[in-house]
Amino acid sequence: MLASIRAGLFILLLVTASVIDVRRHIVPYSLCLLILLVGLLRFDPAGLWGVLAALPLLAACVMTGGKGLGSGDVVLTAAVGAALGLSRTLIGLWLGLVALLLAYALRKAAYRSRGHALPPGPWPLVPFLSTGFIIAFFI
Repeated sequence: MLASIRAGLFILLLVTASVIDVRRHIVPYSLCLLILLVGLLRFDPAGLWGVLAALPLLAACVMTGGKGLGSGDVVLTAAVGAALGLSRTLIGLWLGLVALLLAYALRKAAYRSRGHALPPGPWPLVPFLSTGFIIAFFI
């Protein structure tokens, strides 16, 4: 029963973060905190190593000055890392980034086929990361 509640809350919070990221291009830290708390419903000290999965995103955020990749993406990944552990968070991160690359390539190809250039603008990362993290949750 607790596992089902935990899964439902985890998915609900990630979907909520995704919708907010698409609409407002931010990730509320309060949602990240709630994801962390949901992860702590099944506390495993070894799972805290999952926070390290956010280090590549942190490095990218620092190198770009927060343009394109914000601190909310980093904090969300760290919170999920504490909830899922290192290996599953890395799997989810990889799946999410691959999904982003595939979506970008498909969208770019669709625009090119119509003779248009892909319009510039930010792409919200959280929906892609959330997809990967949800899949990794069930692995």
